[in-house]
Amino acid sequence: MKVEKLYRDALDSLDKKIVVLDDDPTGVQTVHEVAVITDWEKETLVNEFNEDKKIFFILTNSRGFTRLKRFTKQLLKTLSMHQRLLEKNIL
Repeated sequence: MKVEKLYRDALDSLDKKIVVLDDDPTGVQTVHEVAVITDWEKETLVNEFNEDKKIFFILTNSRGFTRLKRFTKQLLKTLSMHQRLLEKNIL
């Protein structure tokens, strides 16, 4: 119970939104009370950035991509653009 409280206190004091990029669909099966999104369209990202919760996962399912580096750069660019527009800090 003490670990859970420390975790919650740390999240509450954080002034950033934690965005987790997960390329494995089985990984999100172990998270609780965390949003998991499967696209990074503007509306979806804006909704998540405006949520009170400090963390969300983007399920990229990108393991099979042959151009993973290009995909990752584009996704990070999209995240960066939206976080600047919404004046949100991300980690």
